[in-house]
This record gives sequence, C-alpha cells and structure tokens, in this order.
Amino acid sequence: MIANLRARLRRFEAQPLVTAELRIARRYHTQRKNGFGTRLAGFVNDAMLALAAALLASEFARAALNYTLPLPPLARLGVMGFAIFALAAYSSSFRQMSLLTTMLVARDKQSSVVWEMVVLTGVDARTYVRAKWWALLRVILPGMWRPALIRAGGLAFVVGELSRQDAFTRFGAGYVDAPSVFDLLVLVALSFVLTYAQAPLWAATNLDAQLDSQRHGNSWWGTFQRRLLLLGSVALLGFGLLVGMFVGLRGALASEWMLLVAFLCLTALDGGFIISLQLPLYIFVRFNTAFTPPVPLPSAQILLIGLLSLLLVALLTAFFLRMAQWTAGRYQLLPAPKTRAPHSTPHHGSALSAAAAAED
Repeated sequence: MIANLRARLRRFEAQPLVTAELRIARRYHTQRKNGFGTRLAGFVNDAMLALAAALLASEFARAALNYTLPLPPLARLGVMGFAIFALAAYSSSFRQMSLLTTMLVARDKQSSVVWEMVVLTGVDARTYVRAKWWALLRVILPGMWRPALIRAGGLAFVVGELSRQDAFTRFGAGYVDAPSVFDLLVLVALSFVLTYAQAPLWAATNLDAQLDSQRHGNSWWGTFQRRLLLLGSVALLGFGLLVGMFVGLRGALASEWMLLVAFLCLTALDGGFIISLQLPLYIFVRFNTAFTPPVPLPSAQILLIGLLSLLLVALLTAFFLRMAQWTAGRYQLLPAPKTRAPHSTPHHGSALSAAAAAED
C-alpha cells in the first residue's frame, strides 16, 4: 500500500505543471530567506525554539519528580514573557505559507493579460489548484516541526506555571498534583500531529482566498460565503467553549455525546489548543473546603478526540480544495476532465512549464 502511494505521488510530481510550481515555490521561498528581515526573524525563531525545548524539558522533570512549587516572582515574570512570545512565534510558518500563496497566485494574476495566457494553455481548474497546493506543502511541511515544538514547550510551561501559582496562592504547598509524564507526552504528540494536520487545511483556505482576491474581482457571493463560514466557525467555537465548561460538573447538560461532538468540532477549528490546555494542569487536592476544582478530561480521551478530529480536518481540507477549484473555474479555467488514463500526463502542463522556464 505504501509503495503504491509513493508511486502515485511520483507520477503526480512528474507532471510538468506540478514540477514547474514546485520549482517556483522553492525559488520564492529561498529568495525570502536571503533578506535581512527574514534572517533576523529566523534568529528570533531559533531562540524561541531553544527556549521552548528547555521549558518542555523542565516540565517533564517537574512531572517526573512531582515538584509543584512555582518559580520566584521575578524569574516567573521573565520566563513567562519569553514563553508567551514563543507562542506568538508559533504562527511564523503559517504566515510564510500565506505569503508564499500570495506570491504563487499573484504571479499568474498580476495582470489580465498574464491570466489570459494561463487560461489559453488549457489547464483545468483541478490540476491548477492541486499543483499549487502540493507545491505549498512540499516547501512548508519540512519546517513545521519548529512551530510544533514551540507550541508544546510554550503551552506546557505557561499553563503549568499559571496553575502552580494559582494553587500555591490558594492553598500553599502540599495540595497540588503535578501532571503525569504521560500527560505531557500526549501534549507533545498532539502538538506535532495537529500542527502538521493544520498545514494542508491552511494551504487550501489560503489558496481559495487568493484565487478570489479583491484586486482581481472578488464577487459579492464569494465574500458572503467566506463571512458566513467565518461566523459559523466562531459560533461553533463559542458553543464548544460553553459546553466545555461543563466537563468537570458532569451535569445534565454535559452528556458524553454532546461533549464529544463539541470537542471534535472545536479541535478541528482551533488545532487542538483548547483540549491541550488541560494536559499540563496542576490539579488542586484539598478536602473539606468549599472549593471544588474542575476535573479535566482523561489524557487517553483527549488523545482520542485529537486523532478523531483529523477526519474532520481532512473533510474541511477537501471542501476548501473544491472551493478553490470552483473559484478558479469562475475565472475561466476549464473544468476537470471526467476521465483520464492513469498514466497520462496533461498536455497543458508543458505550456505552463515552458512559460516558467522562460521566466527563469
């Protein structure tokens, strides 16, 4: 099965259009790396990466030793600021993907004459969209381990330190349980899996938006659809947060199926941030008091929700790829052919490949 998949990928990448888009995407990505601002941002990201790795290692050590005392105030303030800045650096790879998408599409739509030349090559919308989408992934995916590690280290420390400080302020030492090493391992696994899973979805949504850009005649219907989808996503996010408040209460409104559906949708939309926040929590353990802390979901259940959400992310990715294909079709690209021989190569790819070679 794996050998068959690799063979299909090789045949796909052998198409002239895909080869041309890969070469162009790598060239744009390399040019951006040579700028002073990009090198400075890379240095900052490397520093954040090292900090995140150190913080994650410290949280594993705390969990293994069940060390629950918070940092001194001054040290906590400084490290917390660096950790929050590291979480902000998490979005760097996704921003790079957005910029690269803009460059790839703007190259074809920089003027009506250039876009008309693309249309006259006879390329169909499906091949055009998939070639650019795959080029984005091939360029960006190799570096996605960086934001994944930054996310894991930043979340583990920020949530862990805040909950440690809160517990220490309320009850003092001796009334806190540290998260287990398994909890942190689940956090690291979800950080990597869900970060990589969000990349194809992010590429598809960016590609659809750039193909229907305002400069090149974004229709009111396309704008309305995107606003409606955004509002629906925000409403679903709020619903998930509202239902998530009942996780520890186990009341009548917090039925298991309702929680599962809510967290699945929420995880697909936010990349698993909300459910990941429960993993590095330091839980209060104090009896005979009026304070009853919320009990987080078990780690195994959080892992299951994260893995099941991958199916929903895949469906959303396929939906936005079809949306991008439909958008390209509205700009006069041909519809996808009904049938095609399994080993055939589209003839129109050679025209675009030759045009790209002429640009080089």
